[in-house]
Amino acid sequence: MELAERADVILSAARFYQSTAKWFLYLFLVMPDHIHMLVHVPPERTLADVIGHWKSYLTTQYGIRFQPNFFDTRIRDSEHFAEKWNYICKNPVAKGLVAMPREWPHSIAFDRSTGQERKHR
Repeated sequence: MELAERADVILSAARFYQSTAKWFLYLFLVMPDHIHMLVHVPPERTLADVIGHWKSYLTTQYGIRFQPNFFDTRIRDSEHFAEKWNYICKNPVAKGLVAMPREWPHSIAFDRSTGQERKHR
């Protein structure tokens, strides 16, 4: 089963982690076979633990299977952040799934200053 077919559940779980301050999501995008996110975790937690618990919850509750590990990149500065943001938003276009980033329905973003969900395309 493609992840995009379960995007509603995946996005809901991502929003829950956001609302409970387990992480701060800047951008989260579900592709058919992988997920992209720009995320910050609190200093008292590790990225591996937070992602591991989140993936474990989705596997246990919904049978969604993920690869055992993940690839991460530390964001160096605002220019690097913008580069990664654009790459993530354009990924569905690059894969031929939509013509424009705004057409991809399986994504969410949160405003840095307010913490509220916002449009990101």
